[in-house]
Amino acid sequence: MKTVGFIDYFLNEWHANEYPAMIKAYNEKNGTDYQVKYAWAEMDIPGGMSTDEWCALHSVIRCDSIKELCAKCDCIFVLAPSNPEKHFEYAKEVFECGKSPYIDKTFAPDFATAKEIYALAEKYGVKFFSSSALRYAEELNAYMGTAKAISTVGGGSNLDEYIIHQIEMAVKCLGVGAEKVRYSKHADQEWAE
Repeated sequence: MKTVGFIDYFLNEWHANEYPAMIKAYNEKNGTDYQVKYAWAEMDIPGGMSTDEWCALHSVIRCDSIKELCAKCDCIFVLAPSNPEKHFEYAKEVFECGKSPYIDKTFAPDFATAKEIYALAEKYGVKFFSSSALRYAEELNAYMGTAKAISTVGGGSNLDEYIIHQIEMAVKCLGVGAEKVRYSKHADQEWAE
């Protein structure tokens, strides 16, 4: 068994709530044994489920620090999908422990922070991975290598947080090396294609 640990700003959010079932489904499909066993959160979401309640619901052990979680886990997920400004500090602690994590979308709040995370990984000799899960959507496999252009329309509460999903689907279908990207806004609606 490979143990998985979640690091999050607060655990009562969609990714932390859904990933355990996704990991279980992956195990069943591929004959693997990854288990979400540990979690650490910086805070409890105001007015929502506490870290202790989340851990009890998912049969996960709460850690008192990122360092403790890193010592106990084979695989580390840095979540905080709506708070990319937290990824640098969380990744730094994980890298210092010599671990190579998955860092959830949106990877960094800006280009400068992204470069700092890459520099830290290099300093500590670790690797990391970041992506929207939609890059791996099997429903898009039929379009890989055949699409010449793509337009996407996305949802979500704001473009900065959710555009990554549309970009990942476009990259999956078209490959890398886009020559043109267009963004438009109509009234209070934002569009990118």
